[in-house]
Amino acid sequence: RDRAREVYRTSTLWLVAPSWPFYLSLAAFSPLALRVFGEGFAGGRTALTILSLAMLFSVATGPVMTVLVMSGRSGLNLLNTGVGLAVNVGLNLWLIPRLGITGAAVAWSASIVLVNVLALVQVSALLKLDPFGPGFARTAGAALACYGGLGLLTRVAFGTSVPAFVVFGLVATAAYDASKYLLSRRSCSSVRSGKPSG
Repeated sequence: RDRAREVYRTSTLWLVAPSWPFYLSLAAFSPLALRVFGEGFAGGRTALTILSLAMLFSVATGPVMTVLVMSGRSGLNLLNTGVGLAVNVGLNLWLIPRLGITGAAVAWSASIVLVNVLALVQVSALLKLDPFGPGFARTAGAALACYGGLGLLTRVAFGTSVPAFVVFGLVATAAYDASKYLLSRRSCSSVRSGKPSG
């Protein structure tokens, strides 16, 4: 179980490290991302933001459904998927007439979150495993600050133009890489000194 936990947490961290910057940037600059496809897609910026935020949660749970299936609980995975499908269809029928594409995004996001929460609870209860290792909070926090916080500040101050996004991308990536480097050095120093890194 200890080795399984280590693999699960490591794979989750490796998923979060590159994916959270991508989805946070997509959420902050959704109007610019949709402009690539033409002006007719501009109305989907709220939907894209909602789905990007839902994917943050999905990535944060790591390969939880794979862990569930590999432990021999494929029946639970099928049940979770069925519940998620039912919620998705039900919310679509309710929300799309009222909110349009935004309602569809809310429905899909709700099903994404629900399926991952169910699997996470089951893996925790049945296998005593979780995806949140010691490096998770540091990596997620750095991504939120560098890409989420800086992305929102850039959007409010300079809009969602291509130059603003390019400058944001360069600054955010430099800050994120620097924070990851400093945190990794701190972790290595803690290991050498025998002290927990937090």
